[in-house]
Amino acid sequence: MLNLNVPVQESLFKEHASPERQRVVNVASVKQRSPFRYPGGKTWLVPEVTLWLSQKNRKPGHFVELFAGGGIVGLTVAAEGLADHVTMIELDPDVASVWHTIFSDDAEWLARRILAFDLTSEHLQETLSRPTATTRDKRDCGHCRIYTRPALRESQNR
Repeated sequence: MLNLNVPVQESLFKEHASPERQRVVNVASVKQRSPFRYPGGKTWLVPEVTLWLSQKNRKPGHFVELFAGGGIVGLTVAAEGLADHVTMIELDPDVASVWHTIFSDDAEWLARRILAFDLTSEHLQETLSRPTATTRDKRDCGHCRIYTRPALRESQNR
């Protein structure tokens, strides 16, 4: 019997809809594979996509995550082997450059850069104010823009 006191959400895939599947997803229950805390994320979508792909008769050859941002859906599809190949598409050049770096030979460099980064307000603002003419510049401060997104959105909404 459907508990009417529990919030529900529409299923994206009607053929898999059931009262149990319509419960609102507690995003804390979804394995966090993204290195970023990315506001506006698609964590809520992960259970729907994994269910849908796992019930296919054959594994898709390609999965594309549009507006990747934190990339939680594409990372989950890749980690769980639900498609042969995953492509993440991101319009924001700073966010895209971070993903490019993570999946390149520069991943260790980026990890060292993040661990060594002096995360103070002054240093963050100084890093963000530098021009980012080269791809390396974008990679160098791209992670800073992700750190600041929640604060920027909050200040813009005031």
